[in-house]
Amino acid sequence: MARALFYFLALVDKKTGWAIAHGWLVVLVHLEIIIDADAPSTSRDLPPLKSPPIPNILVLIIASYLYVFARRNRDAISNLGNAGALGARLFLAPPKSRLVGWMVRSGMDFPRAIEEDLLSWETTLLLCKDPEKLSTKGELKYSDNTFGPKKFRYLTEPLKIQPMHIKDTPLMASYAFHFLVSPDDAIKQIQELLSLRRSAALGKRPLLIWEPAPYSCHPENLSTCLQAAELVDVFSPNDIELAAFFGNQQSTPLDRETVEGLAHKCIDSGIGPLGLGTVVVRAGDEGCCVHSRAQKMPTWLPAYYQSSNKMSNAAAGKVVDPTGAGNAFLGAFAIGFHETKDTILAACYGTVGASFALEQIGMPKRQAVAGGEELWNGADVRSRLEEYMSRLAGEGEVLPT
Repeated sequence: MARALFYFLALVDKKTGWAIAHGWLVVLVHLEIIIDADAPSTSRDLPPLKSPPIPNILVLIIASYLYVFARRNRDAISNLGNAGALGARLFLAPPKSRLVGWMVRSGMDFPRAIEEDLLSWETTLLLCKDPEKLSTKGELKYSDNTFGPKKFRYLTEPLKIQPMHIKDTPLMASYAFHFLVSPDDAIKQIQELLSLRRSAALGKRPLLIWEPAPYSCHPENLSTCLQAAELVDVFSPNDIELAAFFGNQQSTPLDRETVEGLAHKCIDSGIGPLGLGTVVVRAGDEGCCVHSRAQKMPTWLPAYYQSSNKMSNAAAGKVVDPTGAGNAFLGAFAIGFHETKDTILAACYGTVGASFALEQIGMPKRQAVAGGEELWNGADVRSRLEEYMSRLAGEGEVLPT
């Protein structure tokens, strides 16, 4: 009984200092699944889809990466490309964590240590290794130490997956799909996905979330971007990507009016088949902007860790590396929307999920505690969510109930 979230991720991490990321990454696929509670914690195969299962929650990540990088003369291995999976996993402690499954497509050089680390998350891991190919490698260069503007390129031929790869599996009955692809690919893959679902007699439309691939965010792609946005329920660029589509330069400091204006243009063009979808603009330490036709005004939510002039020195010191935080945001957003059916509350989940991705290079440290609970970097995720929402209430923010 499954629902899913579809991720096509394309990010890499830093190599040295603050400005440049260089290394190799393993892709992918990443099927992050939530299935029946009796499912085993690890698996190698998915059964064919014999009859349409009743949707529950299934998070599916496609095209996720593993990185190796060095920083300040220290080598480290980071699976920050798995940040989307992290965001969902954070909110699903054991035994529910067994319901999160991943399909990882990799080459012959996938490190066993990383595989064991992923298995330690107590999820269902579906590992697809190609013994004749190398894992995907890429390079990401940051323009400055703000971790804002960046350039990405592949160093090897990427290992990819298409919607057809989940044909005749329970994954096709997923609740939600999250794509991180270009506008052209979003249109093609969404249409293919919906066609395959119709062929499998899966009539109910899934939740579709699209995050545009950074390399595709240019004015010449604006028209195609708006066409792709008409197919999805949630369109989620960051503020730099949104500005780039419209040919605008990023303003420093962030101009909220400009962000709201561009988001409104997307809303006017239409998000979703009925124009009732949502734009979620992720804006780093300025938080995020949630907007839809159902809202009178855009809603801004602050980041959990705000800019240094808005938080204590202790809190400011928590922010180590923001790479992958946006992906973690959307993984957590998916769980939040499933639990609340509200995009603003879901964005609160996303904000908290992103906060754990910021606190270190790579993945946060998980610690099992008494009673079947767990801590990540010494913190309880649900407690952090409650604390964040209480903070918003104390600042006068009226949240949906």
